[in-house]
Amino acid sequence: MPFALRIDRPLLKHFGSPLGGVGSFLAFLLAFLAPNVRAQSFVQVNWATPPTGAQVAVAYPAAQTGGNLNVVIVGWSDSTATVSSVIDSKGNVYSVAVGPMVVSGAVSQSIYYAKNIAGASAGANTVTVTFSTTASYPDIRILEYSGLDLNNPLDAFTGGVGSTTISDSGAVTTSNANDLLVGANTVLTRTTAAGTGYTSRVITGDGDVAEDQLVSAAGSYHATATVPDGGAWVMQVVAFKAAGATAMTAPSNLVATTASSTQINLSWTGSTETGGTISSYLVERCVGGGCTNFTQVGTSATTIFSDIGLASGTSYRYRRAGNGRGEQCGSVFEHGHSDDAGHGVTNGSWEPHRSSGEFGVRWWWLRRIIFFRMV
Repeated sequence: MPFALRIDRPLLKHFGSPLGGVGSFLAFLLAFLAPNVRAQSFVQVNWATPPTGAQVAVAYPAAQTGGNLNVVIVGWSDSTATVSSVIDSKGNVYSVAVGPMVVSGAVSQSIYYAKNIAGASAGANTVTVTFSTTASYPDIRILEYSGLDLNNPLDAFTGGVGSTTISDSGAVTTSNANDLLVGANTVLTRTTAAGTGYTSRVITGDGDVAEDQLVSAAGSYHATATVPDGGAWVMQVVAFKAAGATAMTAPSNLVATTASSTQINLSWTGSTETGGTISSYLVERCVGGGCTNFTQVGTSATTIFSDIGLASGTSYRYRRAGNGRGEQCGSVFEHGHSDDAGHGVTNGSWEPHRSSGEFGVRWWWLRRIIFFRMV
């Protein structure tokens, strides 16, 4: 049976007449489908330096924004204690970026991070570091950054130990053009200045630094800091990728066909990702022209999906799924139409997933508004 496929009129009204608005409409699509690369930026820092402690808690003083990155630098002045856990009151999951690195009998340090964090009001998120035993002079520095990759932010890391007057991480080789470098040391004496090109975010009362730098080209970088009195030190650096750093193509060529009075078949050209694999697509749907109560109706490991059990004479709306925390990204919703012979299909949106399964969400792609009806 023949069918008609066209861009729905309510969308065109945002771009002028169907002819005069073509350029604007295409520009809209190009801007929409382009990867969302946000500028990385420092948000806030806090620290705690008790003389001893088996457990140390530090709160983020300002409100935190969902999707940002937390960095936790854990240093202590012995080689006996180890870190048992790093947690926070919002349930963010912390991973080791680098460490532990140890100078026997002197100092130790590790750097942790939590990606795609939950939002929190001012003072409502406390990071707690638990050691295996009482640590000597624990120095906990917590930082928040925005604009980093939500799902796989860690690009590279390295660290070094020594006793010279310049603490040096050694060379870290980045693979991504736009990276945030976070450097930190734990010293037996004192630090007086961040390294060349770095901004000092804090030098704590124990004399340990947290510093950062934005770089715009892949290459080899060091994190350094001045330790004028020498003495044992650990210096580490971690490179985090900007949001939108991983190359991924958008799915395209969405096609909807009616298989029967109760089934619509959807197909599309799939996404590809450099250095990764798209393992599945999720589809959400709600019933009725003005509906908003979307629910997931299925997944597909391929580029086809059959939506079955539909009711004749009913409009359906489709959209992308929410992210791993149940949040919804904004969409342009347009109403489809149907009659007794077919089903309206609008707003087909897809969420490609990395096979790594990290938080489930990688990119929001393909917001293609179509109108489908039997004629």
